[in-house]
Amino acid sequence: MRNLCILAFACSMLFQQLSAQNLCESGRYVDPVFDCVDTTENIVYGQGRLNWSTLNLLCQFGDLPPYNNFQDLLCDIYEPCGDAETARPLLVVIHGGAWAGGNKRDLAPYCHQMAQRGYVVASISYRLSITANILCWNAELDETKFLRAFYRAMQDAKAAVRYFRANAAQWRIDPDQIFAAGHSAGAFTALGLAYLTDESERPAGTFQQNACGNWFGQPICTDLGDIEGEGGHPGFSSAIKAVIPMSGALPDLTFLDDANDPPIL
Repeated sequence: MRNLCILAFACSMLFQQLSAQNLCESGRYVDPVFDCVDTTENIVYGQGRLNWSTLNLLCQFGDLPPYNNFQDLLCDIYEPCGDAETARPLLVVIHGGAWAGGNKRDLAPYCHQMAQRGYVVASISYRLSITANILCWNAELDETKFLRAFYRAMQDAKAAVRYFRANAAQWRIDPDQIFAAGHSAGAFTALGLAYLTDESERPAGTFQQNACGNWFGQPICTDLGDIEGEGGHPGFSSAIKAVIPMSGALPDLTFLDDANDPPIL
């Protein structure tokens, strides 16, 4: 019942946002007006730089220098069957799992329900950075490790928004009506996507951390790069219209610093 209430509330708030743009007709975006949903799996929306993954090294250090190659970042896309609309709102969905586990199929029922209401929904995967620490018997998880994991995930989410804005015609979405929702770690990530928008706000822990030491002359905690990351489609905006955080929070309230920040639904 609680999940149904959350879904109904989220739909009603999104409806209010869309109504202001005169996009809502006949209960669409609030009621499940479509009987079926088409799902397209494993669409590559960007690339994420790989990190060292040898478990015993990660157990010792927690965060090692990146390789100079990238992994594909994937998403599953849910669309209402038989939909003739050519400029549909997009909802980017980000799963939870403490940045250690989970996958893009975890919120499939939610994605399906939102697509039945007329949204295009993209459930994204992202780089998981805490996994090895969880598996290590005596691994120490400090605030900086979680902050860096959050930051990598946020960079990937921004890459997803840029991908869809760059390919709006292909997916028949309105590039001015992009929303994000996340659960748990995904909610933290969605909030970072929404509100960490200025390089001056970049957390100190995302720069090179000399206190981590080095590995064969390379710093262990490298500079993670700017807030947009290097996931692809530079030049396109990663801004979103509103954010739906389910069981999450911002790591720093100073990110909320602009009257034009997107609303939390």
